[in-house]
Amino acid sequence: MGCFERGDSRIHFEITGRGDPVLLLPGFTDSIAAHDVLRSHLADRFRVIAADLPGSGLSGPQPRHYSRHYYDEDAALFAEFLAEHTDRPAHLVG
Repeated sequence: MGCFERGDSRIHFEITGRGDPVLLLPGFTDSIAAHDVLRSHLADRFRVIAADLPGSGLSGPQPRHYSRHYYDEDAALFAEFLAEHTDRPAHLVG
């Protein structure tokens, strides 16, 4: 269990398993806790990096301005997050 922070953004994450990395992102207002069964199955073959979206799950409420670029901002945030937690490209499940 960990927390990745950049500026006002915070991402709660958990890493399990071994193998090629898979980034698991739940839907908006959902949490990685709701995907425990999927995570355990994927962890048999992959290194699962499960992360709550900023403002959801254990990432918790945080200051946010929903500009027309916030999806781009989240994508850049997760690119930084992945750069710190894996040394190769990751599959995405979301």
